[in-house]
Amino acid sequence: ESWAPERALAGFPAPWATTRKASPWAGVAILMGGGLAIARGCWQRLQTRLLATQTKCASLGRVSAEPLEPLGSDLPVCMYCNVHQADQTIQQQQELLTSAERLRAKIKGSDYVASRLAAKAAACAALGLDFHSQGRHLIITNAPSGKPQVEFSEPLQSLQLQAAVSLSHDSGHAVASSWGLDTQNDQPVTAAVGVDICLVKRMQRLVTRYGLPAAGRHFLTAEDYAQLFEGPRDCGMDETAWQAERLAMGWATKEAVIKAMGGGVKPSTIALYHAPDPGRTAAPGVASDSAPSPCPPLSGRIQVRLQQMPVPGSPTPRAPQTLRMLELLWSVEDAEQGLHAAGFAQTVILDHPYAALANVIWDTRP
Repeated sequence: ESWAPERALAGFPAPWATTRKASPWAGVAILMGGGLAIARGCWQRLQTRLLATQTKCASLGRVSAEPLEPLGSDLPVCMYCNVHQADQTIQQQQELLTSAERLRAKIKGSDYVASRLAAKAAACAALGLDFHSQGRHLIITNAPSGKPQVEFSEPLQSLQLQAAVSLSHDSGHAVASSWGLDTQNDQPVTAAVGVDICLVKRMQRLVTRYGLPAAGRHFLTAEDYAQLFEGPRDCGMDETAWQAERLAMGWATKEAVIKAMGGGVKPSTIALYHAPDPGRTAAPGVASDSAPSPCPPLSGRIQVRLQQMPVPGSPTPRAPQTLRMLELLWSVEDAEQGLHAAGFAQTVILDHPYAALANVIWDTRP
């Protein structure tokens, strides 16, 4: 018998209006299903981390029969690598990155891969090692302060090698600087390096929008402007482009100083000066007896070897072409934190990419 409105008057509800009381166990089942899904995801992430740790430990204990005769270098090496070169290298030699680094690369992207490969290639060049055959024995880790450092697996671990390293990346372009340190005489590490790359187009936008000195008010002082913007400029160069180059040089130099000192330095406490003569290492205004005494390789102006990371199966790449170079001395004076340091900086303008590249050397001995 079909339902009719008159049946509703007699107390019979419509078929589609009939409701069924929910069981009290339905909510419990829903909560249990959600909890199991969360537990399953946590367990999978834990397994991934355990696998990465086991792989890294296994790589530390791996032994190779390759002959190793590190030659070392008396000069710091700065290695350039872009994301396209990094992708080509990883496609042919995935073992250059550890499993933990490959997992981080999925999160941090191509710039992370390029910077790690550049750091390993720079350390290999500084120590006289072959990057393609021995680069997999180098592991780039971070100290508790966040500063990158180089660790070695066997067979390099038994050679007691040490290398200072610093890295930087900007919009698909990565650079890393490294300096092989002498450990034969059980001497403590007395040198630190810092590197930074800054695309000039970033500063061009600031100069066009705000002009000088407002474009660099957050990281340059009036004394820095006097040092960076004095001297002759290239003929035929646009005023805005020249100002953007100088701003990029100042930014990259101060960032490199901060990286060399391990962070915690305010840009306003870093003073930049022109290098007046090759034999002078202390910045003007810093007493010679209070300035840190340079170790032998730091006597005079440092020439950083600029190289491009080699790609497997490709001809030996040429070093990136530089358009202009600026040699600076820097000093840090921060009475509140008790910081006192001085060192050398070499900043260049690259042709491709059009960027400022700064390398900083700091003698860490008290």
